[in-house]
Amino acid sequence: MCPLPEPPANLLEVLRLKGLAIAAGVESIRTLDQEIVVQTPENSPIRQDIRMRLQRKNREMLKISPHQVRILRAKVKDKWIAVLSGVLDDMGD
Repeated sequence: MCPLPEPPANLLEVLRLKGLAIAAGVESIRTLDQEIVVQTPENSPIRQDIRMRLQRKNREMLKISPHQVRILRAKVKDKWIAVLSGVLDDMGD
């Protein structure tokens, strides 16, 4: 079987990330100049154990608060999809 062309492959990746975000209770994911910001609702903070796990695994790449995970684009470079996937997966635990 041949690989998908880039546009459909990108669409499938977006759908996969959206599914992970929904499962994790994420309110929004947005990009700023230097960061990708994963936001949870005001009434649903990221559990302390998940914040600690994310910090241990990704110390240099993330800024973490009770309602946000900020992925530092300069640190993750072209690995941002893998880092975002990992963050969403951990948040969904």
